Amino acid sequence: MEIYQTLRDCENALRDFMAATLEKQFGDEWINHCQISPEIIKDWVELQKEDEERHQATTSDEHLINYSSLEDLKIILLANWEGEFTDTFGDYKLMEVYLNILSRYRNPDIHRRPLLTFQKHLILGISGEIRNMISVYRSLQELDREGFPRIESVRDNLGNIWVPGKPSHVKTGMTVHVGDMIEFVVSAVDPLEEDILYTVESKAWNIGNVLTTVVEPRQVSKNTAFNIFIRSERKFHAFPKGYDDRIAFDYQVLP
Repeated sequence: MEIYQTLRDCENALRDFMAATLEKQFGDEWINHCQISPEIIKDWVELQKEDEERHQATTSDEHLINYSSLEDLKIILLANWEGEFTDTFGDYKLMEVYLNILSRYRNPDIHRRPLLTFQKHLILGISGEIRNMISVYRSLQELDREGFPRIESVRDNLGNIWVPGKPSHVKTGMTVHVGDMIEFVVSAVDPLEEDILYTVESKAWNIGNVLTTVVEPRQVSKNTAFNIFIRSERKFHAFPKGYDDRIAFDYQVLP
């Protein structure tokens, strides 16, 4: 795996988890109550606007926190540490050290030279530890058991996204047609750090986390669900039908 992608996946998983946790505590306007300064929020808004202009989009589905730096995340964590963040990560000082190390490797100067083997292992280890702590906490909260893989996020090629805290059925409000290809990019983590298998619409299970499906005539309907599943290669799974987590994206399908 490309090491900088590993780092980005870790950052995104942390941002998504923090946003879902704070939204549960403060509601939709949580970003105004999490003790981050108006100046920093203004910087996020500017970055979001630049991103929209770069991609020629009128609106962005990306949450503002996705434009935060690791330094910003440390501020938010410290100000809101008591509660679910403590239950998830345990020791703030340790988490601060982890984020300081990862932030060092986000430095553009680091990107200009190849990473040494021990540096790659350091990034892999810290990124895996943070994602694993989030996965373990979610497993305990949602299933009252530990040890099953969890989906961290799903994005389709039409701009829709699922992250923790949202309903497991994403009502996209979009229309697709027979013959269209829909692509899903899935981010998932296994607490036991074993391989994860992925599938969409009961196609063959495979190890790749980029899933594609072509809309078929049988799926023509006002509201058609496209199901994304993950599972481990272990004998037992979180659900009786043989999978460990599932997210569905709903579309209107026309001929």
